[in-house]
Amino acid sequence: MTGDTGEREPTVAEREAQRAAEQEALRNVRRLTDQLEATQRSEDRLRRRGLKIAAAAIVVALVLLFAVFAERSSTQRPQQERISVPEKIELPRK
Repeated sequence: MTGDTGEREPTVAEREAQRAAEQEALRNVRRLTDQLEATQRSEDRLRRRGLKIAAAAIVVALVLLFAVFAERSSTQRPQQERISVPEKIELPRK
């Protein structure tokens, strides 16, 4: 015996088959990664759109609320009487 451990060198066809299987696995991983990235981008766009819509709704609500309060305050003000102020004030002498 010359030190044979029971394993033989793979043939050229076996190495090519192994390499083809590895490349196919890498393509599958890349395809899945691309799908995940596309899904993430889509979710991010949807989230940003939702935030923009919510911010716009809040701004509209605040503007309407301000308009309602401004309208109420202007219509509910009592009519103020005019105060006549003399042109010259005379102080009493002591």
